Amino acid sequence: VPIEDGSWCPVGLQKQVERSLEEIGVASAFPRPFCVLEERGTNDIIDLFIKKCKVGRPVVEVEIQGDLITKGRVLRTAPCGSTFYVMQQIKLTRIYRLNEKISEAHHAYPCTASMQYDKAIGDTYLHIGGYAIRKAVKDAIDKELTLQLKRREVSLVRKSVLTTPQARP
Repeated sequence: VPIEDGSWCPVGLQKQVERSLEEIGVASAFPRPFCVLEERGTNDIIDLFIKKCKVGRPVVEVEIQGDLITKGRVLRTAPCGSTFYVMQQIKLTRIYRLNEKISEAHHAYPCTASMQYDKAIGDTYLHIGGYAIRKAVKDAIDKELTLQLKRREVSLVRKSVLTTPQARP
């Protein structure tokens, strides 16, 4: 039951529905908002849905040259599709401008999440969605920079091995 606005499903009702579904063996999830739906590692129907449909908490990859995002790829999108839009918008953006650029793109997209503050999550649903895509991009940058560092280390080791005189017996 994706909740994009707290008035759709108050927390008390959510708990009642969760209990009722659990009693009859039905898996359920109540992401607030839909774009924070995550796999639980249980291989239940929720996990299978996320894997097959590739929707939920955004997961992305990026390619970086210097401090510039040169390419982006969506591995899992927010259900509203904003992840694809944000990734298009951040291409050729310098890393130091990313938070600003992501926020601009996310707010420009017709996100389905409400701007109504909800005590249950301590923020607005739209902001939670914005934090989710920012984290996805940050994680992708961390992964890409780690890979680049490893490639450089391997390259330096190879170069060192090829240029170091061999010890003689």
